[in-house]
Amino acid sequence: MTLSRRLLGLLKVLDYPAGRIDYLIAHYQHMSRVDPPFSSEEERLQDEACRKLIERLTSDLVKERMEPTKEPLAPSLKEFLQDTGGLDVHPDAHFTVHGLARVSGAVQRWKELKPLWLRLLPEQKEVAAYIRQATECYIWGNAYRLSNSLPGGL
Repeated sequence: MTLSRRLLGLLKVLDYPAGRIDYLIAHYQHMSRVDPPFSSEEERLQDEACRKLIERLTSDLVKERMEPTKEPLAPSLKEFLQDTGGLDVHPDAHFTVHGLARVSGAVQRWKELKPLWLRLLPEQKEVAAYIRQATECYIWGNAYRLSNSLPGGL
């Protein structure tokens, strides 16, 4: 199961009465004492280094599909990512973390917007689509995408 689905499931569980949050925290603390995640500091450091390597490779893989690159990612690196969880799991985690990091900024920008009241004629529906696209780009902080989505740029 991907990180985004697990996180969404956790958020739904946490949406229940506040006592559940305390229960989950207590359960996590108990399980950490009963079954510590690492048997030594060296094992923890190795795990952290491996996780950072996977994050860097995943970031490189994502960039390869989203922006021009000088050379392709080596097929062996893609195979490594596939062998360590799959090409669904790692990009999902990447986009989940980066997406969540942008939420507070998106909410702040959304709060700054004023309602937009327009009466569009049927032949002007394209204008509404451009406005919707530009607003989404603004909310999510994608000025680059905004400038490329409008005819003639900004």
